[in-house]
Amino acid sequence: MDNIAVSPAAQGKGHGRVLMRHAEAVARDHGYSVIRLYTQEKMTENIAIYLQYDYVETHRAQESGLHRVFMKKRLG
Repeated sequence: MDNIAVSPAAQGKGHGRVLMRHAEAVARDHGYSVIRLYTQEKMTENIAIYLQYDYVETHRAQESGLHRVFMKKRLG
């Protein structure tokens, strides 16, 4: 999966959480022990959400002119 997004009109209703949990379940079902993601550094609200979902920041880097924050979560 490349991207998860929720329409602004549908935000705050738990749809993003459902999509994230589904992605994690699919990764777990396929034998992965870790799931990784990245977001733009300026997306501070997203970073805060991912931290609430037990993701941890691994590093920051610039790619294709974008400042990105890379994160991962151990799947149990």
